[in-house]
Amino acid sequence: MSTFSPNVQIAILALTAILVIGSVVSAYDYFRPSDTENFQVQKKVVSVPDITSPVEAAAPTSINTNTAAAGELTQLPVIGPKTADQILAYRSANGPFSSVDELTGVKRIGSKTLDKLRPLITLSSP
Repeated sequence: MSTFSPNVQIAILALTAILVIGSVVSAYDYFRPSDTENFQVQKKVVSVPDITSPVEAAAPTSINTNTAAAGELTQLPVIGPKTADQILAYRSANGPFSSVDELTGVKRIGSKTLDKLRPLITLSSP
């Protein structure tokens, strides 16, 4: 009969311990109820604003271009501070706007910009 050397015995003992521990962990995982049995993916519906039309995104109800100050005019989606100043200068030089199309006489406002502004402006007398 041959016996194992002390180093081989320690190796066999270590491998056996690892095998027993692995079996216990595996059995625990197998018999333990899973936390993911009732796991369900829920879809969250998010409404995304339409960014193709900047006029509709954050448009004010309507702004009277004949009485509005520069701050009010900049609330319009395509009007910045410089364009608002141009509108005020035009209105000061020429009087109140008589038609929406007259806005194309303002520097920085062309036909495309006017089309975006048309539903957002009014022309009441001051």
